[in-house]
Amino acid sequence: MQIGNPGDPGLTSLLSGKEGGDRIVPPAWKGRLTVGSARANPADNIRAGVGYLLMRMANFRMDTVVDPNARIEKVTVTASNNNLWHIARNTGTTVKNLQSLNPGITPAQLKPGMELKYQKASEWRVIFGCKNISLSSIAQLYNTSDVVSHSRKLDYVRNLLVRNNFPIWMKIILGLSLATCLSTIARADDASTTPTEKELYDECSEFSMAGIHDCLRKKRDESQKVLAQAEARMNTVMSRWDVDDQFIATAKSNFIKDKQEFLKYREVHCNFMRSLGGPVIGIGLDARLYTCVAELNYRRAKLLEDVFPDLPSK
Repeated sequence: MQIGNPGDPGLTSLLSGKEGGDRIVPPAWKGRLTVGSARANPADNIRAGVGYLLMRMANFRMDTVVDPNARIEKVTVTASNNNLWHIARNTGTTVKNLQSLNPGITPAQLKPGMELKYQKASEWRVIFGCKNISLSSIAQLYNTSDVVSHSRKLDYVRNLLVRNNFPIWMKIILGLSLATCLSTIARADDASTTPTEKELYDECSEFSMAGIHDCLRKKRDESQKVLAQAEARMNTVMSRWDVDDQFIATAKSNFIKDKQEFLKYREVHCNFMRSLGGPVIGIGLDARLYTCVAELNYRRAKLLEDVFPDLPSK
């Protein structure tokens, strides 16, 4: 495992923070772990390589993060400051924070003179779980074109390190990196959870209706990518499954049928959920459809990932 070779985008992806690297690299290492140090210092190269792998393994989503020093304050609703989105923007918080501190509040209930509680908060990318960690998933997510060969190399190196008493300095480096990731996950949602329709909607609720529509459409598209990746990994895992070829062929055939039936169920179920919007029209109905599709996609991806450990590789 190495990183930072000419033409390799991995190191820049980790250190830019645009893909979640800022949630992986410990605060004490920001500014110390650089492109230059990763290329010149073998220990930093390992740190960056492990950090990049953890970033690729992590599941991210946007969520409200409250300022750790923020006190609970109050804001008064006025005629010109009378919807949650404007109130959140003007007080430096989020709609989700307002809803959390003022349970049950709805736009229809907002009246001039009403006081709402809030804390300073903002939207941050957070880790809410990790993809299944195995040799094949490491090979696939670490940007290699030959997953099977790379998995075998990883297995060889792992066994070699175990037989030769894995150096303590290497354990410390990897341990610190893993501890950073795991502690971040522990502060976020449980790894077994998937976002619900309500949670997806709440993450977009600070926008105007048109903004909510665009935000939820992006979440639907993101969930499609997550599901496609999980299904691709399932095919890879089945191809390397340590059983006779006839069982692999049967499993792959059933997996094709399974995907087809899921798509049918998702279409019927989400159209049903959309119809529960009643007299709501246009953007409102689309929002119900997008959140339904996204939740089902995330659920299916999680179910597939939970199966991977049960299929040992050859």
